[in-house]
Amino acid sequence: MFAPELLILLNMNTITIPRERYYLITVKATHSQLFQVRAEKFAFLNIWRIYTGEIFKTCSYVIVQGTFKAIVKIKKTNLSPVTLENELKSILKLKMLGIFTDDLVELMSDHLNISELFTEKECIYTCFDIHVLPQQSGLATDYRTYPFSSYQALTSNRETLLDKVSVYHWFGSRHRFALFHQAYYGWIQPGNTTTQASTPNSFVSP
Repeated sequence: MFAPELLILLNMNTITIPRERYYLITVKATHSQLFQVRAEKFAFLNIWRIYTGEIFKTCSYVIVQGTFKAIVKIKKTNLSPVTLENELKSILKLKMLGIFTDDLVELMSDHLNISELFTEKECIYTCFDIHVLPQQSGLATDYRTYPFSSYQALTSNRETLLDKVSVYHWFGSRHRFALFHQAYYGWIQPGNTTTQASTPNSFVSP
């Protein structure tokens, strides 16, 4: 049985987020050559941290082979999705060359996807789906120990550039963030193909 406080969180209806704007950003290639080695993952994350900080704060993220996903909070609430997309494409094209081949950079730009998250419930489930992606993709036996994900940073006390305040606000606290992931952990074990934790607009698969 789930704890009463967690049941409230799991069963909550659509809740609007009136003042902040959150987006799911997906960067991917149509084949698996992207993010094949650790050095590429580290380089991408470093560029992401350096050049996106003036546009938004990253709440959670994951990198798996072929795909990067992140939830971000826009710093300027009047920033349009089109402007956000153009700024991200500019970063990809100008800063990623030399790390990735021209073809891969072009593919990342062409397949950049930005989706606004309108409710806290969407943020919660999308955050969970991001964190379990390595295990769902067969890249980790336990998503909680996967190194190229925000999960460990969000469950620790250490300083980070991640927007922990927003994430803990969605879940209620750091403890409830971990509790939520733990409660759903059994549903993503090997052999269990039911993704009950996902919303209809699921982001479990790359």
